[in-house]
This record gives sequence, structure tokens and C-alpha cells, in this order.
Amino acid sequence: MADSSKGLGIVPVVAAAVIAAAAGAGGYHWLMRPSAPPAPASATRSTAAVAKPDPAPTPAPAVAPTPEKPKVSEAEALRLKVFAAHGGEKAAAKRALSAAFASETRDGKVFARGRIWWRAPDARAIEFDVPAGPAGGAATKHRIVFDGKRAGFQGGKTVTPELTELMRLDTRFFEPADWATLYRSVELGGEETLGSEPALKVIKVSTGSMRVIDYYATRTSLLVARDTAEYDAGSKSFKALHLRYSDHRPVDGIPVPHTITTLDDSKSVLTVMRLTGFSWDGPIPDGTFTMP
Repeated sequence: MADSSKGLGIVPVVAAAVIAAAAGAGGYHWLMRPSAPPAPASATRSTAAVAKPDPAPTPAPAVAPTPEKPKVSEAEALRLKVFAAHGGEKAAAKRALSAAFASETRDGKVFARGRIWWRAPDARAIEFDVPAGPAGGAATKHRIVFDGKRAGFQGGKTVTPELTELMRLDTRFFEPADWATLYRSVELGGEETLGSEPALKVIKVSTGSMRVIDYYATRTSLLVARDTAEYDAGSKSFKALHLRYSDHRPVDGIPVPHTITTLDDSKSVLTVMRLTGFSWDGPIPDGTFTMP
């Protein structure tokens, strides 16, 4: 069947050409004077054939447009750099990590020793001993557990929803892979100087409404600081919490901070945690993540 949309465009043109050709060949006069002999059929066909327009050109095949690459936001571009800097797919494939630690006062005296275990995706347990003080206080044992949903403390600390949310963020095994699920917003806050090193400030608001500010070294994209707030149940208010991560060294090819310093609101040193004996995917003792 002929394409009607094409036919409607061509037929009037052909008819007009045939009529014009017939008038020029005496056909018009033949219509007015019946006694005159008709024009030879072959001449009519020949004239009509010459008058037909050239066939419509075959349209060129359609070329599919090249799809544009999806645009990556500034925050996502940074996350990809941070992901790679912290070990990338190799680190994301790990399922557990443990380390020993010693915590020091600002004057370098060790006041606690223990061990930390992390298990993917979001479980962490800390066990440590605080020796007897010089004044004769008793030695104490402490245990802190987060199993992905709940937090538990051996030692009397009150567990609040705010503290649970803070532990959820701090415990995520490989945080650079999970910004989309951990945070409802991530904004770049410009460059600041921490110590002598420039760092990019990133403001994150978690899905549980906890606000944290992370700083990534401009040169390496490694996490070097986190500012947040710890909820104090006694005063029912938030207390500023400033963490500084330093001495990044590779463990099985993955950079890990070996020193974590806690600062007060005036940025004076409160404690220094020194981590040693890291072990990726090593055995975890039974009951490690059982609530105290």
C-alpha cells in the first residue's frame, strides 16, 4: 500500500504538470473542438513522463546522538578521590580489622590499654583496662560495643539516641563507600588550614540528623580531622568533639592512621590514642560483639 502522507504531497504536482503539458500540446484545443484528431497516445505518454518530478531522495539513515556522560557533582567527585586514597576496592573488600591501642594524657602518660575490633559493615567493639591511679584507685575494665543498631557500654555510660547515631557514623567499616546511605546531605565548605596542611572541609548531615565536619588533606585526599559533638546526658547538651587523624601508614597496602588525637573546644590536646598491631580479616573472638 502506498504511503498516503507521501501521495497527498505528490499527486497534485503530477496532475498540474499533465494539465500544463496537455495544454501546450493541443489537448486543450481538442477538448474545445471535438472534430480535431486527438494527439497520439505515445506523445501524450511521453510528454507526461517528462513532466513527472524526480523521485524523492532516499533519506540518510538516522544517526543516534552520542549520549552525554552523566554529570558528577563536586561532592561525588571528592568521594571518588577519598575512596581511592583510602584503599579503594581493596579496602572495600575487607571484612574485619583489629588493632591494639594505648591512650595517653596530654603529657604523654598512658592511662588505658586495649584493643579495637571492626567488622563489616558496621560493628565495632572496644575493650580496655584503666590501671589503678597513683592515689590508690582501683583498676577498671571497660567495654563498648556497637552491633550495627544498638550501642552498649560496660561502665555505666548512658546510651542516648544521639550517642548511638554518632557511633553508627564512626563505626561504618569503610565510610568512603557509603556516603549515599549514611548522609542525607554532603556539602563542600572550602579549604582550611589544619596545622600546616591545607584541607578541604566537608559538611555532612547524617540520615539521623547528626552533623559532622570532615577534613581531607588537599594533597592526599586522606581524612585528617573530624569535628562533631558528643551528647552529654547529664547536662542534656552536646559537647564539642574534635578528632585529628595522623601518621597514616600502609597496612597491607591500605593507608591507616596510627594516631588519633582528641582536642577540647579550645583545640588543646585531651588524649592521644596510638594504634599498633593492625590485622586485616583476622579471627575475632567469640562474643566480641555481644552487648555488655
